[in-house]
Amino acid sequence: MEVALFLIVVVVFAYLGDVKITGKKSLYFRIVLILVLSFLPWVIGELSTDHESYADNYRAIGRLDHLEIGSLYEFFFGRMEKTEYGFILINRILYKLGVSQSGFFMVMALLTNTLFVKAYYRFEQPAFVFFLLLCSSHYIVQANLVRQILSVSIVLYSLRYVVEKEWKKYLLVSILTFAIHHSSILSFIFLPLCFFSQGFKYIKWTLLGIWVLSILVAFGRVFLDLSQLNLLAGASEGYDFYLNSENGIGTSNESFNFLYNFLVILFIFFYKSDEKKNVYAYVFLLGAIFCNLYVAVPNLYRVSLYFSAIYPAFVPFLLKQGQSFRKFKFAIQGLTVIIVLYYVRTYFLLMSFGDSFSIL
Repeated sequence: MEVALFLIVVVVFAYLGDVKITGKKSLYFRIVLILVLSFLPWVIGELSTDHESYADNYRAIGRLDHLEIGSLYEFFFGRMEKTEYGFILINRILYKLGVSQSGFFMVMALLTNTLFVKAYYRFEQPAFVFFLLLCSSHYIVQANLVRQILSVSIVLYSLRYVVEKEWKKYLLVSILTFAIHHSSILSFIFLPLCFFSQGFKYIKWTLLGIWVLSILVAFGRVFLDLSQLNLLAGASEGYDFYLNSENGIGTSNESFNFLYNFLVILFIFFYKSDEKKNVYAYVFLLGAIFCNLYVAVPNLYRVSLYFSAIYPAFVPFLLKQGQSFRKFKFAIQGLTVIIVLYYVRTYFLLMSFGDSFSIL
């Protein structure tokens, strides 16, 4: 009952937060939405695997007499106790401001969900968008992957600078995000999109070719050995496990995502090139590729988060475009119903993991 109620509350406030529905009052509904979204990860965080390590680090970092960082290079590329200095600095500031351990986790949840809300309200059909967000692992996993999902939300929000061709702002945000979690080095691959707008059709077909290859990898028809690639490992020692096909993390999904790949097929037929949407389409396709690859290399789930975060926003947009084709209108409406039912099921499965609501 609590699980269903939470889903309804979020969707209702997401709907009321649409400026087209409530005008200037939408700001108040968005604030309530942020608080509601932040409440659950904050409360159930203590059930997560990494909660104790984050809590211990917060206390240990806060109690240090002084924080010594040798150079700017060390600040961005170095780590202390497997934690990047950017995140350590956030811990340090909050501790010195007198924020309690519980307050620290609330602040992290508020930051993450504020960025999600600000990013997703740039798209149409926000109620549907937040429904899909809630039914994806991006939402509930923030209770465990605190700093990485914070980084994911920053990257998602900063894509606006790529769309607006403000490369300096995007570069600055990407560098700062890298200091929080080194896996966000992947965000730099979007930087070239700030400098050209007419080449998306070539990128599109290139990515679709890679997508086909990723399906073959997912079904074991092509063997992929990523252990020799040191992109992430080179960025910081300790991230080479992302490229290891053994010991997949518990949050990985090792089943082939038929729905995501079916939507890519719809993308091929229904996507109408839009310069402002091209960046999001680019991310959407990369998300599909990484979701296929982590069937073979489960730890790539952590990498795919940076790309699949666009899914909740891009899917409603794609379905809406599909309805503009009269021959497919009813088929698209039927597909929308199937997607909703599928993700309602997924939502209940996610929320039942660890009996999330038993602590409330």
